[in-house]
Amino acid sequence: MTDVASGTANIWWLGQGSFVFEGIHSGPLVVDPYLSNSVGDTGGPRRLFPVPVAPGDLRVSAIWLTHDHIDHTDPHTLPALVAANPDAPIFATPESVAHLAKLGIEGASVHPIERNTRYDLPGVTVHTTHAEHTPDSVGLVFVFEQGPTLYHTADTEYFESIADAKRFTPDLLSICINGRWGNMNIADAVRVTKAIAPRYVLPMHWGLFAENTADPQEFVRELQASGSVAEPVLLPANGLARYTVSRPVA
Repeated sequence: MTDVASGTANIWWLGQGSFVFEGIHSGPLVVDPYLSNSVGDTGGPRRLFPVPVAPGDLRVSAIWLTHDHIDHTDPHTLPALVAANPDAPIFATPESVAHLAKLGIEGASVHPIERNTRYDLPGVTVHTTHAEHTPDSVGLVFVFEQGPTLYHTADTEYFESIADAKRFTPDLLSICINGRWGNMNIADAVRVTKAIAPRYVLPMHWGLFAENTADPQEFVRELQASGSVAEPVLLPANGLARYTVSRPVA
């Protein structure tokens, strides 16, 4: 999507739990792309801001799906996204793989993933972690070649062993804060952030649905009151902002 400097990775938050992460040699990796109004069209909440990019206009090197909820494995986003990126492998949990098959997306490009497994791709190593949300949901740790390490919790409730991700020494943690529908609330997110001790923390899964959001400024206040060393990164909830994170200089 853009040039990436050595020692850095670029992050685009597309809203909800949708991200694009890009390292110097990895190409753009999209996670849980929700680029439609599928939830609203099926009787649920409607988007508070327009789709930031049309699925067919997004160019990616790989697609990652952390669980099979329609705002993460989206039937209105994935067919167009896959058609526009025919060479991009898809890494998806078993329930999401089954959903993809119903959409006619199957074959050698689709790779089922499991928790606590390592996947080596050009320019990045990806570790899956446990996420307490659906029977097979995962979090993702991206270790970028010549770049930082990012831990994306994806959707998850609090559970004690989530702090085990500290072993990856993430430079940035993206963490859900909305506190509804199977996700951590702000207090839980602060507790996890303090335990993992990343250099930066990006609160996410807020601002897309009026019925399912939280105040990121409250997260910042509680984080600072907790004594956490993590620096908060607040991106606007409109899917248009980019953030660059760097690894520490030895």
